[in-house]
Amino acid sequence: MLYGGSAVGIFLVGVFAYVAYLFHKAAVTADSIYEEVKRTEPPKREDKVDLGQLKPISLLLLGVDERPESGDPGRSDAILYVTLNPQERSMYILSIQRDIRVPLKGVGKRSGTLDKINHAYAYGGPTGSVETVENFLGLPVDYYIAINFQGFADLVDLIGGITVDNPVEWTDPGYYKPGYVYRKGPIQLENGEMALGYIRMRYWDPEGDIGRNARERQVLQAILQKASRPEMILKLDEFLNVAGKNMKTNLTYEEMQRLIRDYRSSMDNVHELAFDLEPLWLNNVSYQKVKPESYERVTATLREHLGILASAQAEGKSQTKSSTGNTP
Repeated sequence: MLYGGSAVGIFLVGVFAYVAYLFHKAAVTADSIYEEVKRTEPPKREDKVDLGQLKPISLLLLGVDERPESGDPGRSDAILYVTLNPQERSMYILSIQRDIRVPLKGVGKRSGTLDKINHAYAYGGPTGSVETVENFLGLPVDYYIAINFQGFADLVDLIGGITVDNPVEWTDPGYYKPGYVYRKGPIQLENGEMALGYIRMRYWDPEGDIGRNARERQVLQAILQKASRPEMILKLDEFLNVAGKNMKTNLTYEEMQRLIRDYRSSMDNVHELAFDLEPLWLNNVSYQKVKPESYERVTATLREHLGILASAQAEGKSQTKSSTGNTP
């Protein structure tokens, strides 16, 4: 027969053991998904940001369409450049349209060639994407997180779906995820498959890729808001399983902890950014180019949010000609 004190003691030991297991598993998972950026060019920051000082930072979020069965490493179909400023309690999310024509960097012999920005991942993995986006924006990428679409769907399943305000109504006949009806207005994306169909659709959206990019930003905000709820800590073990199978990042375990703990206030005020684009046809291939005034406006906003000195503006401007697709 167990007395009250003994029962409580056994319970506490069990809780401690489970918490210790989760911390150990988190550390092991963080090690398994860690992939550093193998720099081929100097980074845009001279010194790495110290998260302990609560300085503004940038994240490159990549949604990767992997096809391992065919040996295709995949392309980054979703590219989001995010800046976090905990002092101002604010966040900016920039969608980078995947067909923007830019010089590729970090992709070996292909470095310097002009191509669609999402091809940087196919040719150079995370390093290619990070260095190409840095060169394109003239801004630092402090950290990256790459997740494949299966991981995205699993994450939405894990948090129990999300609610979004759908700007355009359509029914999917089977091109993305068959049978789902996406009604205009507030809708519940009940599971990962439905959410994946929502962010990938472009052919029935009057705004095409621009509309899809807006839905990507919308879904990212919804996931962040729901995943940051206190009760989600109870699903940490499941979060770790999803991450371990589907994610790559150059965040260490300690940096992940600091980011979650000290930068959450950045989500208090979320702002969205997008480039104004123009179509570009070259050799029967469709690209997009960024309007120069839009490039200047967006990068200046991000530079200010990151607290980068005005002296860096000149370096950023030097990128404008090639970054806006105006180079033949």
